[in-house]
Amino acid sequence: MRMRERIINSSLDGLAPHEIIESLLFYALPRVNTNEIAHDLINAFGSISGVFDASYEDLLKVKGIGANAATLIKMVPIMCRAYIGDKYSDGEILGSTELSGQYLQRKYIGILEETPSIVLMDNKCRVINWCIIGHGSMAAADINVRKVIEFAVRCNATCTILCHNHPSGVALPSRQDIETTRVIINALKTIHVAVVDHIILGGNDFVSLADSAEYAYLFFD
Repeated sequence: MRMRERIINSSLDGLAPHEIIESLLFYALPRVNTNEIAHDLINAFGSISGVFDASYEDLLKVKGIGANAATLIKMVPIMCRAYIGDKYSDGEILGSTELSGQYLQRKYIGILEETPSIVLMDNKCRVINWCIIGHGSMAAADINVRKVIEFAVRCNATCTILCHNHPSGVALPSRQDIETTRVIINALKTIHVAVVDHIILGGNDFVSLADSAEYAYLFFD
């Protein structure tokens, strides 16, 4: 009851990292002293975000964490992404690289493996939809280009932004990234849909290929 009152009254403001984790564990581990477990989680993963980004299997290795607690912890970033995605719903106008990068960073909250996606927009760069187009790699062989075309046609898109994340935290393009960008640009050209950028996310940073002197030619050829 005391922990519930603290959450309601303070909204977690002023709580130490382990206390925030403890407040969450309170609901997964009733009648258990979760203070020590929360300390162990912070010590094991280094920070609140480290705890939420830890794999399900690694969470289970911490003493006192069972399936229910690990599942609840893994749900937090997923629910955050759903909340932010709903609050800042589709319909935004991505009129600059900064706005595009911020929009995509919100979409990738809690996504820890390399995941390519595409933003589908109208001729005013207003977002119609955002779709994940693959998992685990930006390689052209791992992306169903036909489905990318189908997404664009279904949404009646005029232009698009490609995106993927680098879990390493380094937002620099690889040769594979450039080749896949070229493949998708050429595929969408056949239905007169432009790819206006490819944004790579890495940690808290992002890189725009369209803004890069080295790769801008891909989008203005």
